[in-house]
Amino acid sequence: MCANEATKDWQISPGGERKVRNAGFVRRFGITLEEWETLLVAQNYLCCICGIDLRTTRADTDHCHATGKNRGILCHNCNVGLGFFKDSPQLLLSASEYLLKFQAQ
Repeated sequence: MCANEATKDWQISPGGERKVRNAGFVRRFGITLEEWETLLVAQNYLCCICGIDLRTTRADTDHCHATGKNRGILCHNCNVGLGFFKDSPQLLLSASEYLLKFQAQ
């Protein structure tokens, strides 16, 4: 049996996909899929930064790369944005000031 056939087996097995997703959450973020879903409900399914409904877009688990600690669930764009700014509040404030400076023009 090749790898693709094995993958198909778990995908069609009852609860197989959920079990694989759960294992990924535990491995990557140290929380279960159920705990992640609880966080999502506590956030009212909204991105912690922009407020977009996470039921309509890709939801990413935001975490500190230095400590590995989970911070919340963000839309993909906000999560990538933080990464581009190297998780630096100073860079984000500088970017905000820059945008505000040109907003009045």
